[in-house]
Amino acid sequence: MENCMMKRMCAAIICLGALLMGCSYHDNSKENIMNQREDTIAFTFNPSVQYQIIESFGTSGCWWSQYVGGWDKEYKDTGRSVRDEIAMLLFDKEYGIGLTCYRYNVGAGSADSKRGTYWDTHRRAESFETAPGVYDWNKDDNAVWFMKKAVELGVQEVVLFSNSPPERLTINGMAQVSAGEKKNILPENYDDFAVYVMDVAEHFVGEGVPVKFISPINEPQWDWFEGQEGCHYEPSKIAKVYRAFLEELESRPALSGVSLSGPESGEWKEDAVAYTSAILNDTVLNSHFDTIDNHSYWSDTASKAAYKRWIDANFPNVKLRMSEWCEMVNGSDVT
Repeated sequence: MENCMMKRMCAAIICLGALLMGCSYHDNSKENIMNQREDTIAFTFNPSVQYQIIESFGTSGCWWSQYVGGWDKEYKDTGRSVRDEIAMLLFDKEYGIGLTCYRYNVGAGSADSKRGTYWDTHRRAESFETAPGVYDWNKDDNAVWFMKKAVELGVQEVVLFSNSPPERLTINGMAQVSAGEKKNILPENYDDFAVYVMDVAEHFVGEGVPVKFISPINEPQWDWFEGQEGCHYEPSKIAKVYRAFLEELESRPALSGVSLSGPESGEWKEDAVAYTSAILNDTVLNSHFDTIDNHSYWSDTASKAAYKRWIDANFPNVKLRMSEWCEMVNGSDVT
């Protein structure tokens, strides 16, 4: 399998190199043609040299699975559906690329209420809750289908994450923060928020879904007053949220194999330090969080290196994980 994967990687890099070279030259003069022939790019692979540990390699179901999971028409006379074809390309170890992790969004209900300001409907999500503590597990069926199909094809790690608390628990009744505000859930609702997410987790674990992590907060530094479901938290508030979730998690034997993850910072600059400190300086949370998860957005390589030096100096026993990655606007991301 390793040799097969190496061949695929080499082929992909060679094809990419050819594509990039083809895009780099638009002058068909003899001189440029000769330059193309003379340029040589050498790739050296040394499997014995380890630069990092990849615990899992996966994808998030936002913001596509609630639609793609419903594409059940046959794909090109193959006898399987379009959604099956896509799932196999993502998760099958022989036919596809064999992703091992899946992030499932536990929605806040904006797709049900239609409240809020959204750039497109893809960034809304349903909630399983029909009344406090009452659930309809047939909701969000397309996204659930894709998560379960991923597990069927070999995904070993599922992360349940929330962009916002359920709308009934928010201050403004929406899954977005009111413009100018710095919070959208009151402390007295933290426990109910935790109960909701843990109920969802326990349901899926009971159905055989390998839930390994629960992440209640997503990129807390952003305002989230429009565009998608989201909730802003100040660094001083997040420890109480995670404490509520930890207490609820530890009260459920069925979730004994599940851990919390966070703070899922949207960048690696000053905000990341503040949110990480809020978790790891808390005496209760410090004993639970042996890893910190952040997202690779809006940060350059220097910022990430500085953050890594800071965490190594202050919390040397804590591992750092990249829980979301995307090539964006700040140059090539080689981390």
